[in-house]
Amino acid sequence: MIHYPFLSRLWYLFEDFNNESGEGTDLYEPCNDIADRYTSDGQNYKPFCENLFKNLERATISSTETETIIHNKDRTHSVKVTLNPEDDINKNALCSNLNKWLYYYTEINHVPNGLIQEIFEAFDGVVELGPQTAIYNKCTYESYKDIYAEPEDLIKLIIFVENEDIIGNVLMNGNAEEYLSCINYTYECASIYKKLHTAYCNEKKHEDIKYSNLCEEIEGFKEIYQYISRLSAFRKKLPDLDSPLPEFRAAIVSERKARTSTPELTVVPSNPLKSKIATGVTTGVGACAFLGIIYKFNTNYYMNKNNTSLFFFSLNDSAERYAFLHT
Repeated sequence: MIHYPFLSRLWYLFEDFNNESGEGTDLYEPCNDIADRYTSDGQNYKPFCENLFKNLERATISSTETETIIHNKDRTHSVKVTLNPEDDINKNALCSNLNKWLYYYTEINHVPNGLIQEIFEAFDGVVELGPQTAIYNKCTYESYKDIYAEPEDLIKLIIFVENEDIIGNVLMNGNAEEYLSCINYTYECASIYKKLHTAYCNEKKHEDIKYSNLCEEIEGFKEIYQYISRLSAFRKKLPDLDSPLPEFRAAIVSERKARTSTPELTVVPSNPLKSKIATGVTTGVGACAFLGIIYKFNTNYYMNKNNTSLFFFSLNDSAERYAFLHT
């Protein structure tokens, strides 16, 4: 399995999203009723519901302790929840990455879309009914499959945009290994953009709202890529996104053969486009080479519990999917 060092923090974040909530608390009691409504297919969704409650709690509530009022069909009571605030990743970034995690999770595990939406709404209700002693940043569920064409490829480009400061600094200041993996990632993302733009962003984009949504979203990648490509160190290394597809592909092949293993040690300036392209999202989540998400899940999450999990690695451009056993 290819290892990309700048993926580590996002990898650990997704791994934490996969970790079950541990001991149940009263905060998760709405999951009893929610899971009961989705038992017709033989699955037990209560563990997933509680885990998503845990992740929403992390992604939305900023105070270290809050008293929450729980309302259900049997009783009304309060519970104090102690949280670990995230100082290095803001809540908007956590919410954004939680939605990405849900996309990959549901690609592997069957979870009804309506169930996920109901869990988000139930969590909002729990917080809104409680005392206003916590800072609550609402996290909205966004189903990439329902909003965009080619959601997996799009997520890779969004990660590039959200981490453009890290990518720029690695390209300029990284060691040889970091530079090579990152420049390769940049080429891969540029190829993905070119493929998506050629396929959907013409007269075809008006045929489906998913196409037009995709075309609007990938413009953020184009602006970031063009900013980096205008830096003196990369003017001849990054091909023009507007060039015809055969010329673009030929330029990528040529640059991969010609690139050196030692990057220029130059400080990349702050990008003024950052504020308008990725408003509300902080860098620091840390992913340079997001060629495919690596992500852990329990192979028998709903029915049987064991200690075996999988690291899942997929490339949308390839028919291959790789799974590596991990204990």
